Amino acid sequence: MTTINTTNVRGADLAATFYREVLDASETLSDIEEAHGARTIYHLFYLMGAIVSGDHIDLFTGDTLDDRETIAFIDTLPSAQRWREFINFRKD
Repeated sequence: MTTINTTNVRGADLAATFYREVLDASETLSDIEEAHGARTIYHLFYLMGAIVSGDHIDLFTGDTLDDRETIAFIDTLPSAQRWREFINFRKD
């Protein structure tokens, strides 16, 4: 008998929603990169992995422009508050 980890299923559903919101927010990932920088793309994929696993990523709110750009982009998404739950906000 196979046991399904419902946490992972829920995480996968949430990650799929996150991915749809990211793609709906921009024509292409390249557009996000041009507007917010390449590191934002990296952060978004790390965040999607954290959502799947129920983990967190660290983003810095101080002078780190790349992290602030990522936060600014995430805040434009319809479920921004939900996605913020998977982010540890740190000061530089």
